Amino acid sequence: MSGHSKWSTIKRQKGVNDQKRGVIFTKLANAISVAVRQDHGVQLAIDKAKAANMPKDNIQRAIDKGAGRVSGAELVEALFEGFGPSGVAIIAEAITDNSARTAAEIRNVFNKNGGHLANPGAVSYMFTRAGEIENETFEKALEVGALDFEDGTLYTKPEDLHKISEVLGKIGSLIFKPNKETMINVTDPNVSAKIQNLLTALDDLDDVQNVYCNANFV
Repeated sequence: MSGHSKWSTIKRQKGVNDQKRGVIFTKLANAISVAVRQDHGVQLAIDKAKAANMPKDNIQRAIDKGAGRVSGAELVEALFEGFGPSGVAIIAEAITDNSARTAAEIRNVFNKNGGHLANPGAVSYMFTRAGEIENETFEKALEVGALDFEDGTLYTKPEDLHKISEVLGKIGSLIFKPNKETMINVTDPNVSAKIQNLLTALDDLDDVQNVYCNANFV
């Protein structure tokens, strides 16, 4: 079994208390628009929006924007890599209509929280692109031929995510999974708090869709 950052769990627990619905809907809409334009992962993006109780009108506007039926600045995907306290590797996935602005905002967050933005490729080799489906059992993982299983989460090859999600009736996600050999155990509560503050600050940026790190908070 491979190493897995607990940041996703921390993020979900935080979100229950202080989600900013408008920002979340904007992020979901952007993901739908990009998926429609690329003609890839559309149903997954829509399913996630529905799961977040995003209004149907918002979903349709996002679809129309991606299809070019609504005017507006073109959205592009961007990947940012950097290091946090204790050398923890961090990836931030973004969708933006202004890459220079987003890069400046992300750089500022890293600098203010004891980290620094790195060049492309400096961090991504420590992660593997994978599908993720949560709240499953080891037996179910074996049944559907999952790539890996850990702590109630099964992982798939990216190309198998949609198929396995349909079999399980669950909404999956494409993620950057930290490789086991690159995981960094963080035992100091002060360091842990600093890293989590950095991850939260990145996640709170309007253009940032997802944040990943190779910290194992123990």
